[in-house]
Amino acid sequence: MAIEGLRPMLPDEVSIPQEGFLCRLTLSTVCLADTDSYGLLELSSGTFTALMPVSSIPSGTPQRPCIAVVIPGQEGDEEGDAAFLMATHNAESGTLGMFMNENGEPCRGTMEWESNTIAVTVDAQYVVSLLKNSTLQIHRLSNQRLSQTLPIAADVKPRSIAHTYTPLYIPTPQSQNTPRPSSTVGSPKSPPTPPLSPPPSAMSAMYPSRPPSSTSSSRRPMIEEPLRPVRFLLSPMIPRSSPGPRSQTSSPLPSRSRRRGHQRPLSVASASSLTTTFTLGGVAKLGGGGMAKTFVIGKDTVWAVWRMGLVGRVEEMMGTGKMDEAVELLEREGDDSPEEATEKSFLYQRALWFYLLQTEFVKASKLLMKSKVDPRLIIRLFPDMVGGLLQNGEETDVYAGIVPVIAETGSIEDIVVGNLQKNYAPHIKPDVESAPATSELKGALMTNAANMLSGYLQQWRSRRRRKDARIVEGYTQEQLKSIDELVDTTLAKLYIDGKLDEDLHQLLRTSNDCILSELDTFLKDWGRYNLLSDIYLREGEIAKVLELWTRLLDGVWRDPEFDKQPEDVCALTLSTDDSSLIWKYAFWLMDKDEQLCLNVFQDTNKMALFKTRDIYNEMKARNASVASKFLEFQIFQPDHHDPELHNALLDQYLTVLHKFLQEDSITQLNKALAAQYTIEASSPPSTFSAFLLREASKPRSAEGSSSSSTIESYLNVRLKFLLLLSQSSDYDVNKVRSELEQEIFSSLLVERSIVYGKLSMDPQALRLLISHPLRDVVSAETYCIQLGDPILHQDAAATAKHLSLPVPHTRKGKTGLKADAKRNFMLKNLVKIMLDDQDQEGDGEKEGLSEGMIGIVDRQGVRLDTLEV
Repeated sequence: MAIEGLRPMLPDEVSIPQEGFLCRLTLSTVCLADTDSYGLLELSSGTFTALMPVSSIPSGTPQRPCIAVVIPGQEGDEEGDAAFLMATHNAESGTLGMFMNENGEPCRGTMEWESNTIAVTVDAQYVVSLLKNSTLQIHRLSNQRLSQTLPIAADVKPRSIAHTYTPLYIPTPQSQNTPRPSSTVGSPKSPPTPPLSPPPSAMSAMYPSRPPSSTSSSRRPMIEEPLRPVRFLLSPMIPRSSPGPRSQTSSPLPSRSRRRGHQRPLSVASASSLTTTFTLGGVAKLGGGGMAKTFVIGKDTVWAVWRMGLVGRVEEMMGTGKMDEAVELLEREGDDSPEEATEKSFLYQRALWFYLLQTEFVKASKLLMKSKVDPRLIIRLFPDMVGGLLQNGEETDVYAGIVPVIAETGSIEDIVVGNLQKNYAPHIKPDVESAPATSELKGALMTNAANMLSGYLQQWRSRRRRKDARIVEGYTQEQLKSIDELVDTTLAKLYIDGKLDEDLHQLLRTSNDCILSELDTFLKDWGRYNLLSDIYLREGEIAKVLELWTRLLDGVWRDPEFDKQPEDVCALTLSTDDSSLIWKYAFWLMDKDEQLCLNVFQDTNKMALFKTRDIYNEMKARNASVASKFLEFQIFQPDHHDPELHNALLDQYLTVLHKFLQEDSITQLNKALAAQYTIEASSPPSTFSAFLLREASKPRSAEGSSSSSTIESYLNVRLKFLLLLSQSSDYDVNKVRSELEQEIFSSLLVERSIVYGKLSMDPQALRLLISHPLRDVVSAETYCIQLGDPILHQDAAATAKHLSLPVPHTRKGKTGLKADAKRNFMLKNLVKIMLDDQDQEGDGEKEGLSEGMIGIVDRQGVRLDTLEV
């Protein structure tokens, strides 16, 4: 009879060729067996297909047929289609198991039993078989390999086995009164409950089935505590020693501040520190009992068969102190289902925390990735590395069975010190932290811990960058971002701690999620300022680099690796366009090297960011000499037209010249220069300004260095004064004229002629140039050709170059009939003035003027009327 919805229906009768003895049903196919053979009956078509005999033995004791059904998607099996497992007896003491699909085709593989079977069923991913030799054999369904053989007591007298898809809870005496572990996050109020005594068998056990009472544990939730995820608060741990500058020679991960109050004794993880409850295929197991689906039918009793599974076996090994063997078992076992993967993760974490608490960090390092532990839980053990990366309120999912251990575990340093106290405290004086032997051992253990963490973070980061799905499973994008930042920043700190600068630079050169503010604090605590500046320089944080460099150069901080100089600060300042940085560090350079400060403000691009007057006023308040040099450079720029600053610079020059001219040595120098120029000027003809430049450029003898320095300074100031008077049109000409007409400046004839030229006082200017004692006929001729300026462009350019000032642009002369007429008129006046002066001079002076006048007539004849001349 078939049931469709709520209406029963009777399909057509189907005849079978032999008497039925045993049958098993899938959705549309029945596997039938009589005492001799197996067959398949297709219900929809009524087709019967004979398969194979129940026994291949020609004669002998009749064998009992056995059929088990494998349904994909149920019992944790996902392989292939629905199948039937049939036992065929091929010897008095042996049986083969064949898998057939609904079409009668072989599938999966073949099983072997050492004895003939009484009954077979499928329980989860296992095949459970009752054999005639009074044993129960468990094979793995996926590969048909034998997992375990369980003996059955003789008094049970097994008849058959039964299977149900609805599990039945089978408690044990120990489980009736065992308290369940607290799921409260944080430090528990009492120590973890010792485990239940494991059953005799490490793999499976059989217990008589009895109906649970109304107060029994049969109403427990299907998912028990240990593997249930609970929220765990990732609160930062307190370092052991107070913050402060770290010693460069201290041991790895040095202590910071001791916890206040007494030192909490450290417990060592063992089977007694973790609960023994666990889940298997979504069904809860507790201690020696659990949820049973398979039952052995005896003569007078029914025995429940429950699979201890991986958790039970590993729990028993851990409980007897065989932690290494337990880990080896975990590594051999597969994880064919999500439930098994969860179990292995839980057990790996149990082993991980055991090794951590035993300071076996090398062993622990091999389990970090396998356990799928949240990196934050491990990094949290290193408070010196955490800094401000773990914020209060940040949470993660933790297995409930692991929470008590995590909550009771202190930092790595707490663990190390606690183990040293446990093992050595009674014998080491004065204490384990200061005694040389244990102090060295502590350093070695801390180094191992740091290496463990570094290796783990490298692996985690590598898989994360490869987008390994197993890494990101269970995390939100926000959590992953937080973990990425924590992992990368902690790894960078570990590199810093170990002085692995190349590894650090490699990490920072590639895509990373390091938080630089955290590295800043960490590196400063370690005094690694130079390394910090390199990091900031790579990240383009110019402001922070400049701050680091200047503090190191000022001696505020010290770092033996630092080798920068003020020139490097200048170069970096010039590399930025941030006006506030340029202003701040250019003036810092003023106290280190005046020229470096000027180099910054003499940069055309940087000057565009400021007003010249603001810079000059600031410099003047700090250092008048530097301000003067800055002003010189800026005023001589072709496009600078600030009258106030031009006048200010001219006032400075006049003040300096006034001071020089009060000295007798300078007065005598001016007379000597005029006389020498009169002698040298005619061969070849040159201007007095060119002669003055040659004199200023001559090397001075070491003897009388003070006098030589005074002469050099005077000549350079006078050349600057000449150049500014000639090139600038933005100063108060009348004011300068009144100054130059004072008696003390009477020797500055060329300078006064420039001023007269700007006031169009041409006759006065020309008379100054050709009169005694100067007789500068070439400058007078130049004055006429350039319509009022006696300084040739090549002389101005050479002077600027000598003074390290900007070379002035070539000025285009005025053109047109009006300009030419004025030149002709000025030249005629020049000849006339020279003739008039010749009549008033003596014979020697007349000869000089005559030669100069003849030269002008020769060179400028085209501009002069011959008859008039």
